[in-house]
Amino acid sequence: MSTVLVGLLLAGCAGNGGTAGTATDPGPTPGGPLGATTKPPSHPMNRLEKPIAEELSGQVAGQGLSLDYLDCPRWNGRVPQQMTCRGYLDGVSAGVSVKLTQRTTRIEFDAKLQDGVLATASLVRRLRSDGYTGIDCGDRPAYPTVVGSELICSVHESGQKKHVVAEVLDRSAAVQIRDY
Repeated sequence: MSTVLVGLLLAGCAGNGGTAGTATDPGPTPGGPLGATTKPPSHPMNRLEKPIAEELSGQVAGQGLSLDYLDCPRWNGRVPQQMTCRGYLDGVSAGVSVKLTQRTTRIEFDAKLQDGVLATASLVRRLRSDGYTGIDCGDRPAYPTVVGSELICSVHESGQKKHVVAEVLDRSAAVQIRDY
């Protein structure tokens, strides 16, 4: 995928003096081919999944993500127990580690995303804090964190149109930003 995106960037810069896009050549399309969107199961969440999903929703909201659904394996009722569920966040699915414990008469849980999900809103906030304006990173709200994959954003800096590439560095959604 990286080779294709680099080729697109180079094609977007060719013939226009090194700038990324003109009126006749708009440059590369914002976004990135970082996986197909995933749809959650059609059945409703069960009694265990609903409260875990509520807690996890609060955690991921700060990253600019929304949890649409949590799908956990059938629980045998024993605690303590560790299980891996599948979270569906803005069209991307990711593993969710859930630890169940018992405190007095109630079951408690701790849920965390196992893999990062690249939230477009978080990337836009970072680019804004780096001084870019007019930011367009495509219409997908989230992307899976595939190491080495790239997301292209159109930006303005000092009144000049540029393109930024955010390369995924690790599964936690850390990215390296380069502009052209």
